Amino acid sequence: MPTALNGQLVSSSCAAASSVLSAYPRGAYTSGLLLPSGCLAGWQQHSHRLALSLQVLADAGLLDGPEASQQQLAAALEAAGFMPAQACSRRASGTAQASRTGQNGLVLNVMAHAVHYDRSKVPASVEVCVVGPPRSLPAAKDSRWPADRAHLQARMPPGAAEGILSTADGRLLEGFITNLFIISGSDQGLRVEAAAEEEGVLGGIMRAQVLQACRRLAVPVKLSAPCSSSRLSWKGAFLSNSLRGIQQVHSICNNERTSPIRGNWRVDLQMDMVIMSLISQIKAEIAHALSDGSSEPAIGIC
Repeated sequence: MPTALNGQLVSSSCAAASSVLSAYPRGAYTSGLLLPSGCLAGWQQHSHRLALSLQVLADAGLLDGPEASQQQLAAALEAAGFMPAQACSRRASGTAQASRTGQNGLVLNVMAHAVHYDRSKVPASVEVCVVGPPRSLPAAKDSRWPADRAHLQARMPPGAAEGILSTADGRLLEGFITNLFIISGSDQGLRVEAAAEEEGVLGGIMRAQVLQACRRLAVPVKLSAPCSSSRLSWKGAFLSNSLRGIQQVHSICNNERTSPIRGNWRVDLQMDMVIMSLISQIKAEIAHALSDGSSEPAIGIC
């Protein structure tokens, strides 16, 4: 599928998004799913996060050039062909990256890469493992992140579909490209736990949809990173990602040789009908909210 720079085709190769990101100067990126209607929905949320990510990277001294405003970024994105509704004849996923160059003036370069994406091939349930410390700049979607996490992915045991980042004291934060949710409690009183953004996680767009769905369903939510010391109380878990949707987690493992957390353990989540029903309700509520227009469709978190 094609890669475009500032609206102009520069390649038609089928390279992976991570390879394309590494081929361009460092910048902020976002990933989104084109809906069956052909619209790239939720673009306001994505453009806002791109602007925030650029600011975080700039504040850390990782970008050259003057500060970019939200208006300047929006203008650059529109000039590159990104608008609130963008026609497309087939379902696909795309990665958009904005980088800054120029010492005396502001130049925003917008790279877009599209690939075919079949959500039906995403496993319904996965195993995850704790493999690394928190990201240094969790509030930014940094185009360097795919390369930075490569050594962590190499540590993952066979069968694990996602790596979980954690603190040394056992607080589970987020996945490489997902947000993590733990279901705890009992059949008489379940709650959903997830790390707060202030603890060092990316505010994923699908994560926000999950939290909104829980509020509408009156499901208690604890915004505090789940701690591995409480793992015996875990009843279920799931991941959120705007391309993959919601994925159930059937096991969480930790190996102290590759994890910040001491000790070797594994939690097999034998989710019963009550847990499965809760996850299904959350998924259905998100789908309903997106279909009736009460919330913009969420598209991207990587």
